[in-house]
Amino acid sequence: MGAKLRKPLNYKNFPKVTNLEFQDILLKSGVKENFCIAVSGGPDSLALLFLSLEYAKSNKLNFSVISINHNLRKSSNDEILWLAVLLKKLKIKHYILKWNGVKPNSNIMETARNKRYELLTRKCKQLKIRYLLTAHHLDDQIENFFMRLVRGSGLKGLSSISRISKKNNIVLVRPLLDYSKKSLIKILAEKKQKYVDDPSNINSMFDRVRFRKIISSLINEGLQKDRLKLLISNLGQVNEAIDYSTKISIRHCLTQNKYGHTQIMKKHFFTLPKELQFRVLSFLIKINSVSGKSSRRISILNLIKKFENDDFKKSTVNNILFINSKSIILVVREISRIQKKDIISKPSFIWDNRYNIEIKCRLKKRLKIGYVGNSAKKTEEFFKYKDIIPYLPGIWLNNKLIMIPQLRSAKDLKISCKPIKFTNVAFPFFASLLV
Repeated sequence: MGAKLRKPLNYKNFPKVTNLEFQDILLKSGVKENFCIAVSGGPDSLALLFLSLEYAKSNKLNFSVISINHNLRKSSNDEILWLAVLLKKLKIKHYILKWNGVKPNSNIMETARNKRYELLTRKCKQLKIRYLLTAHHLDDQIENFFMRLVRGSGLKGLSSISRISKKNNIVLVRPLLDYSKKSLIKILAEKKQKYVDDPSNINSMFDRVRFRKIISSLINEGLQKDRLKLLISNLGQVNEAIDYSTKISIRHCLTQNKYGHTQIMKKHFFTLPKELQFRVLSFLIKINSVSGKSSRRISILNLIKKFENDDFKKSTVNNILFINSKSIILVVREISRIQKKDIISKPSFIWDNRYNIEIKCRLKKRLKIGYVGNSAKKTEEFFKYKDIIPYLPGIWLNNKLIMIPQLRSAKDLKISCKPIKFTNVAFPFFASLLV
């Protein structure tokens, strides 16, 4: 069948992306070591390839190309082979990764995107590379803005794509966000370099393609890309300011009890504007969630409304339980989500990224650690601590709960369990979200 290639047009009215501009962007983004770039063979990623080639030469760096074969089109194998031949001529190391397995019948683009990032970041880790460059550009920014506007996104969503972010501990850098697609194609025209013509770009079954056509009509009616670029940039700056305020709000509103649980201080939380309340809770849910996923905006806004009710007692969002008390709201995981028990194989270790465990007696076989859940006996001690006992780490022998270390007195303590300070876990994590 062969790859369908297109000859690039030289869009003379569009500004050229210079090597000097590209170098300045990458240096400011911290890319001062070997890196990887994601290349599909389309015009955007090929332009990124040639710009990266000059940058690497100028700064005496090496870079590798990673390509993903989604196997979603009959021509995908031919397109990857064509790209492999091109990269071999350029003497650039090329890794081809395949998305194997059954493909979904719906939400294909979103699923493919998530799988692509999973494969890309995993390969970067294998290569011990910290930086991954992608070819997102101004047109992508504008499309995202309108798609999220229609879906009712908040400010964070409307401020669109970040130049620098983190995914799976790999730093994603998008150096071409200020440039239109036609400016990138212009680079290929000057090099007389053909590119892969992806038929999905004109397939109206995909949301992005439909929005692309709408945006094109709006531009024909006088809506200028430069104005949209300025609007998105301004929203991004406002979002950065709110992110900064969110970090301060987190430090004021969230505390940690002696058992390691997060607490929301009501007197501080309820004085915050709604957007800051939303972001504090969004962050809190993300770091407490087993999956590490965020919740839908509407779910968090509904939770805030529940907090404001006088009869609020407890509520669950994303498997995180919020328990009302006098001056605080206690935040724990749902019991059904914390039933896993781990075999204890060494005397000193960090468990669940939350607790420092020290075994000061002889280590027995079949000793396990897991949250207490509903396994505690209904003793006087239980009723004294009934709101927290299910969410404390317990020690198990032959699947029988034998100890809750945090409720034992110091002199009897042969197995200690000390929570890691919230600031050591949460704030570095939060900082990574703002990168």
